[in-house]
Order: sequence, then C-alpha cells, then structure tokens
Amino acid sequence: MEYQLSGMDIDDLDGWLVAEPDLRPLVKRERPTPRPGELGAVEVLVVAAGSGGALTVLAGSLRAWLAQPRNRTVRLKVSLRDGPVRQIELDTTNTSASEIEKILRSLGDETP
Repeated sequence: MEYQLSGMDIDDLDGWLVAEPDLRPLVKRERPTPRPGELGAVEVLVVAAGSGGALTVLAGSLRAWLAQPRNRTVRLKVSLRDGPVRQIELDTTNTSASEIEKILRSLGDETP
C-alpha cells in the first residue's frame, strides 16, 4: 500500500519521517501530475508501508509529529492497487498512536 501524506509543512514532515530508520527507505517525495483543470499539483510524501511493523512506526511517528506545539493537520490518501482511493485528515483531535494505526489499517482494508 502507498500512503500519500500532505500537510502544512511538507519539508518538516519529510525530515521527521526520514529520521525514523525503519521509514527512511519507504518515504519519497512526489509532485503528482495536475489533473485537467488544475493549475498545479501539491508536493506529497509517499510512504510504501504494508500491514506490518512499518505501519506501526508510521502511526507512532505521525502521532509524535502532530503533537508538536503547532496546529497541524495531515491529509492522508491510501492508494490500493486496482481499488478505490480512500482519504482522511488527521489532526490534533485524533492523534493517539493506536487510533492513527487503526485509521491507517482501516483505510488500507481492501474489503468494502
């Protein structure tokens, strides 16, 4: 699964995630091609994480990043092969690591 992350401070989030040794090789920056009618595309971070330990590390890292003393949100989009794109916004109201992990797992669940 690929998790696409975008937020207010993509540079800071990128630095935060790649500081995690388990996530570093899984994180890359992308600038998607604009769709028809769009003026440009927002740069996103793509994290290729399965359902194992990397997902738990990603959830904990997002929780810690969101807990920093700034108002932050992260828009999260999950792309499944030949399936729907699901998305959610994480902010300071739903940031326990276990809740984020549940959200990540439910977004990646391929069953309807």
